[in-house]
Amino acid sequence: MALIKCPECLTEVSDCAPTCPKCGFPVSDWVKQKEQKEKNEAAAAKEAVEYVKKEQARKEQEKKQLRQAEERNKKINALMPKIIIIAVICIIIGISIPIINEKIIIPRKKYQDAVALMESGDYNNAILAFQELDDEGKYIEKVQECFYLKGESFLSQGDYPSAILSYEKADDYKDSKTKLKQTKEKSEKEENDKTYEKAKKFLDNGDYGSAIPLFNALRSKGYQLPEDIENSLSIEHNYQDAINTSSQSLKAATESLTNLPSNYKNVDELIQETEDLLEYEGEYIASGDFWNAYDSSRGEDYSYDVEFEIKFSMDEKGVMARIIKAHALVHDKKRGQDYDTKDNSPIKGGTYPVMKNKNGDYYFVIDNSWYSDRNYEMLFENGNIKICNDDRTYYAKKK
Repeated sequence: MALIKCPECLTEVSDCAPTCPKCGFPVSDWVKQKEQKEKNEAAAAKEAVEYVKKEQARKEQEKKQLRQAEERNKKINALMPKIIIIAVICIIIGISIPIINEKIIIPRKKYQDAVALMESGDYNNAILAFQELDDEGKYIEKVQECFYLKGESFLSQGDYPSAILSYEKADDYKDSKTKLKQTKEKSEKEENDKTYEKAKKFLDNGDYGSAIPLFNALRSKGYQLPEDIENSLSIEHNYQDAINTSSQSLKAATESLTNLPSNYKNVDELIQETEDLLEYEGEYIASGDFWNAYDSSRGEDYSYDVEFEIKFSMDEKGVMARIIKAHALVHDKKRGQDYDTKDNSPIKGGTYPVMKNKNGDYYFVIDNSWYSDRNYEMLFENGNIKICNDDRTYYAKKK
């Protein structure tokens, strides 16, 4: 067992390996064929050597006969010049045979073997055989023909990437350039069709997040999407645009939703909720004993004005309430002093999902900054806002 370079990709592999682990080239078959060729060449060389030996034996015999003839009859001396000429010719022939064998007989046999490989469809080994013969570039066209036929084979199997690679190596052979262009177009169309089917499956399942990037990629390649797909993508774009801009203007976003089909996703619910809640946007103040309610040691010495602002936005799940600019004004009755807690407020700023209770009123649950286990429920009821916690209720008024 020895390591050789794969004729296809030049990766080092064992000469006993059935195929190259990198490109799949049939290594062991190629090695066997190469060994057979070497045996054939050796046999031809042996035949030439035998021929030379026979010629040398014949010349020796002729010399012996000449000597015997010279001893028997001096008349034969007159024939010596001719005999010498014949001997010289024989020597020249003896020297020429190996050269003829190397330059004509063996190359012709190799060429015939290469043609046989090509005609049998063994293009890889045929290419290698022609390349071994091609010391002076005589068989470049034959190598190109093998790559061309190899590309035709891959194309018939639908293996476009391999066909493209083969046509590229065929260079200008016949219509390789045209076949290369056509195969690339077929490959791109097949790939685009697969992408389209994948994107459409996402779209049919309502997974717009996965579908839209794929459709956009197809558009960038000039792929013509069906009108119904374009309409669906346009509706989704407008829907997402309304969702994304709702934090800037809930009213404008709601108006954008009214232009969409009423049965699209949760459009009807979003429109109804935003119309119901729009009047509650604004700045509020709520007064009461927010801290004293949980700390009796403070008695009646303190009262609080909690100020905050409510804004609404939307996501695909529904309307979200945002508490911003929340802070508390503390009134110290005992000392007659007031002070602002700035960002410190029992009502914690943040974004909270709006829900409906069993009475059909909208509400959301707010974190309590001062007592983490005593969250507030902010209830929208008949144009008023109530802040409820356990048995305590505070009313918030617009400033």
